[in-house]
Amino acid sequence: MLVASKKIIKDYAPHVNKILMEEEQGDIKVGEKRSFSQMSSQEESLPGGEKNDFKIDWKRINAAHKHELNVGERLAYDPDKDGFDFGYEHAVPLRIRINMFRLIRKEIVALNFRFWDWAKDELVDEYGTYESLTEAGLPTDWDVNFHDRAIFKAIAREGIPALSKFKNNKDLGFEGINVSKKKLLARIENMCLYFR
Repeated sequence: MLVASKKIIKDYAPHVNKILMEEEQGDIKVGEKRSFSQMSSQEESLPGGEKNDFKIDWKRINAAHKHELNVGERLAYDPDKDGFDFGYEHAVPLRIRINMFRLIRKEIVALNFRFWDWAKDELVDEYGTYESLTEAGLPTDWDVNFHDRAIFKAIAREGIPALSKFKNNKDLGFEGINVSKKKLLARIENMCLYFR
């Protein structure tokens, strides 16, 4: 699947880039979005116009869908002929999540959080401020070294579904903390940039 996702992303790149450039210039209007794009949150711009490599770019997926509608053809791969067509809307999230999990497992959580421990003061300064916590929709008593570390550890072990276990979970030390899975995932995506 990883090889197929790389090929699909590469094959669609010129078409997606063209559509995004046309939309940016205002030559065409933004069309209706597919249902999967409604799950996306608004794109966040980072300081200096930097792109978050760990956030799924729904604008690109919508542009690929427009290309499919314009040409009347869909580029999808089904090598095992099981009926699951692996298209651009699957390829992009797969690549992004694999890169994120690789970073979490091999860098952040590796060797019992060695890099985390080296950078914990900077992490608190950057992600533990009142402004940072309120912007992320987290309570002000959030402890970066406890809560965020626990979330990274759970994701390294169980993947993204582990995020649903944290909401108001007394056993995990999250008593009285009612943060949605979506906000926790956004937090992890942004913190991965620090370790990139």
